[in-house]
Amino acid sequence: GTEDSMAHSVPKSMRSVLRSDFDRVFTTRQSVRSRAAAFFYRRSESGRRRLGLSVGKKMGNAVARNRIKRLWREVWRRRREEIPAGIEIVFVPYDRYACSDWEMSLLAFSELAVRLSTRIAKESASPKPTPPN
Repeated sequence: GTEDSMAHSVPKSMRSVLRSDFDRVFTTRQSVRSRAAAFFYRRSESGRRRLGLSVGKKMGNAVARNRIKRLWREVWRRRREEIPAGIEIVFVPYDRYACSDWEMSLLAFSELAVRLSTRIAKESASPKPTPPN
């Protein structure tokens, strides 16, 4: 029923839906990439993990693009704990076939999550340059 499907949905607070949300992530120019897709990311002011999906027309017609979005929302729902806390992500697929397949999407997500976690750990470990006085 509806209650069951709502229990497994991704709440709006965990999704980026406004253009301004996407713009803030894209303007940081930080990303991790795989052969199939990319995660553009930035640190969140709210401290929450959030997902945005940007599926371009090269990925197919509206039906195909919406299928990719549904699939990746489900991947996110199941695997979001692999993403460091306090990171906003915009997912951008490159490979229409890899991003339309469940198993390949899980692998691509995990690969990107590992790359992202490694990058965040390096950024956190490296000392911040102090500006000259």
